[in-house]
Amino acid sequence: MAIFHRYHESVVSGLCGEGDKEYIETLIETGYVARSEVQAIKEALALDKQYLKGIRYQSIKEKFSYLGSAGSGNVTHYYIYEPESKCGQLAKRALQGSKQAIETLQSGVKYCKLE
Repeated sequence: MAIFHRYHESVVSGLCGEGDKEYIETLIETGYVARSEVQAIKEALALDKQYLKGIRYQSIKEKFSYLGSAGSGNVTHYYIYEPESKCGQLAKRALQGSKQAIETLQSGVKYCKLE
């Protein structure tokens, strides 16, 4: 069973932008709050980077699915991780509203398939 104390409230406040983020470091350095507790609070509030990356990935993948992109997962990969690739550039134009780019993605071009 987890025990919560008033310093946890300060951490939440600091992480959510209402308080002083430097104060969180002071709490950790002085032993009032363990760094692992701060990380757990970040995860509980969905503020950790991996979680946010996952949300971004899913959001973009849904946009490509909505556009009717064949292989929306592959296109999302290129858009996020290889934005300068031919497929990444095509994906960017499609999200910007280019009808030609959208039609090309819908056709399932070979250069947008992961090997």
